[in-house]
Amino acid sequence: GGKFVFDTPEEDPLDLDPEGATSDDFSGGLPVFDADDPEDPTGLRIIWTISGPDARRFEIAEIVDADGAPDPNAADTNDNLTDIDSSAALRWADGDGPSFEAMDSADGDNVYEVTVTVFDGVASKSQAVSIEVRNEEEAGSVTLSQLTPQVGRAITASLSDPDGGITGAEWQWYRGVVDADTGTEGFQFRAGLLDKTDATKCNPASTTPAERTDCWIDGATSSTYTPKTADTTGGPVDGAGNPTAQTLTAVVKYTDTVPTDDLPTGSPDGVDDGDMAIATTATAAQLRPNANAAPSFDDESVDRSVAENAKDNVGEPVTADDRDGDALLYSLSGDGSDDFSVNRTNGQISTKKKLDYETRSSYSITLTATDPSGASDSITVNVTVTDEDDAASVILLTGNAPTFEAEEMTRSVAENTDAGMAIGEPVAATDVDGDALTYTLGGDDAMYFTIDSTGQLMTSAALDYETRMSFTVTVTASSGKADEVDAMTTVTIMVTDEGLDNAYDINENGAIERDEVVAAIQDYLGGKTSRSEVTELIRLYFGEDG
Repeated sequence: GGKFVFDTPEEDPLDLDPEGATSDDFSGGLPVFDADDPEDPTGLRIIWTISGPDARRFEIAEIVDADGAPDPNAADTNDNLTDIDSSAALRWADGDGPSFEAMDSADGDNVYEVTVTVFDGVASKSQAVSIEVRNEEEAGSVTLSQLTPQVGRAITASLSDPDGGITGAEWQWYRGVVDADTGTEGFQFRAGLLDKTDATKCNPASTTPAERTDCWIDGATSSTYTPKTADTTGGPVDGAGNPTAQTLTAVVKYTDTVPTDDLPTGSPDGVDDGDMAIATTATAAQLRPNANAAPSFDDESVDRSVAENAKDNVGEPVTADDRDGDALLYSLSGDGSDDFSVNRTNGQISTKKKLDYETRSSYSITLTATDPSGASDSITVNVTVTDEDDAASVILLTGNAPTFEAEEMTRSVAENTDAGMAIGEPVAATDVDGDALTYTLGGDDAMYFTIDSTGQLMTSAALDYETRMSFTVTVTASSGKADEVDAMTTVTIMVTDEGLDNAYDINENGAIERDEVVAAIQDYLGGKTSRSEVTELIRLYFGEDG
C-alpha cells in the first residue's frame, strides 16, 4: 500500500517493555504492525527491521505473549492477539521522545520518515511510515531569586515555558501555598483573570485562620515582592495561640503558543483559558537580622574529577556553611564554567555535555554561595578530566564526508549460491566532493562475504538456509582523507530457502527479476504458458523485492 501517516505527541517516549505486551498496550500514536506467515504458524522465523533517513531515532520492538512466545496461537496465555504470527511496535530509541520546539528529523521539520520491513526467511515486505510530531501543552515554571524571604529584601519571580511565546503575564503574591489547579479560598484562576472577589484578603491581625493563611496580598501584583513585617506573623497560630511566620507564593497567569481550554469545571468552551505557574518559598518569612552572618567555605579551593565522555555529576557537592541557617543559592563563574551546571540549592556540580580529555583536561572554576541578604563567599573548584579509552577519534571536518542513504540496510541471497556472486544492489555511499571511495567489511560475519570497489557485496562461499537464515556485517566507506569521517552502515543479509528452479530464471541467479516476469507475461498473452505459472512468477517477484 501507500505511505502510513501517524500522529504522536511530543516528549512521548513510548518506553514500554514489550515482554508480555499486546497491541493494545502500545499507545502514544506510534504504529503497531502485524505480520502473518501462512507457511510458518509459529511466527518464529519472522524478522523485523527499520531503515530510512530517520531510522536512528527509532527501535522496533517485537510484541510477545506473556509466555514469551512471539506466536499468540502457540501455547497461548494471552487472548488479546489472535490470528497473527508476529506483531511489532515502533518506539523512540533509548526512550527519548522528540521535542516539537527542537526537532531533530533528517530534513529538519517535525515529520520523521522510516521504512518497516518484515522478513520470513524467504520473502520480505516493506511499508513506508511517516510520523508527524504534534505540539503539546507543556507546563511553565517559576523560579525565585531567593528561597528565604526577609523583610525589606525584594524577591523576584521569573517565568519560563518550553512552549515559548509568553504574553499577558499577570502576577499575584500569596501568603501560604496556593493549589496549582484551582487556587484556594475561592481563587478563580482558569475561569478568567486573577479574580480575587471571592478570595480571602490577608489580615494578619484577624483571629479567623482563613484570613491569616493561604490568602492574597493586596497590591502585590508584579513579579517582584518585598516582604513586610506583617508577613512574619501571618501564619497559623502556635500552641500558645500566637500567629507564626508564613511562606510566600508567587502565582502567574499567562498565555503561550499552545492554547489551553481546561476550565476547573471540566467543560471546555473553545476559549484559551491560559496557563498557570507557581513557586513557593522554602522557608517562612523572617525579620532581617541586625548582624547577618555571611556564608563561608572551609577551604580556598577544592579538587574534583570527572571521566571524559560522561555527562555526570562532578564528584560530591561543594557546600558552604551559614551560621544563621539561611538557605543558600549557588552559582558558577570563570573560564570554562559554561561547560558545567550547578544545583542552585545544594552545590552539586554537573557536566552540561560530554567532556573531551584530548581537547581540555582541567578546569578551574569559581563556585559562589549567596544568602538571602546578598552576602556571599566563593571557592575555586579544580576539575580534572580523566582520560578514557576512545573507541574512535572525531576529526574536525573541512571537506564533505561520504554518506550512506540509511544506517541500516537489508539484502537477500538464495542458499547454495556460488562464491563470488553479487548479493542484490551495491551498498554504495555518496560523496559530494566526488572522492573515490574505498569499501571495507566489518563485524563477526564479515568472513562469509566480500565487497568490491563499487560497494557490491558478494558471497565468499555457498550459504545454507537450514544452518543459518541471516548474517549481519558493517560496511565502511572511506574517502582516504584524514579530515573526513568515514561513513558506516549495517547490512542484514537474509538467506532465502532453496534456489529457484524455473525456466524463466534466465540468468540462473536463483531469483525472478522484472525482465523475466515481463517475458512470462508476453508468453502468456501469446498462449505459450499458463495463467497459474505467470501468477506464481509474479508472486515470487513481489515477494522477493517487497
